[in-house]
Amino acid sequence: MNVELAQIRRLVAYDPHIKGNLRRLISRGNSKAGTSAGRKDSKGYWRSHIDGKDYKNHHLVWFLCTGVWPAKQLDHINRNKEDNRIENLREVDGATNCLNQTVRKTNVIGLQGVHLHKQSGKFRAALTVNGCRIELGLHASPELAHAAYVTAKAEYQ
Repeated sequence: MNVELAQIRRLVAYDPHIKGNLRRLISRGNSKAGTSAGRKDSKGYWRSHIDGKDYKNHHLVWFLCTGVWPAKQLDHINRNKEDNRIENLREVDGATNCLNQTVRKTNVIGLQGVHLHKQSGKFRAALTVNGCRIELGLHASPELAHAAYVTAKAEYQ
């Protein structure tokens, strides 16, 4: 982290009422004071360019609100990458952050932690914690497999 807290406070203000949005305090080029700071990147996170470097807006919000740069990963509790309110952010390790992911686009079942076990025709539930895969058994329906996943996930969060 190269940017100083005073520099961020000179450039942007945190607005907790609009999804933790950052507002510009000064105009630069086509960007006017009072407008939203940053742009959305290809992964859906808001980023701001400060002193030649890009920063994720949720990291800037954390820094502005706590006075310290996050030592770990920041997780959006409600999984909405645009919601940068401080109460929606938590500092977590990578394993905990992975447990709060949404269902992947490649998941044809549509339920997190569940896939079809082709040999048996049943639905396998599994969870990865700290890099270790935990098998949660084969189940007759995807809903039962997902229930097993949700129960196990709650134990590790």
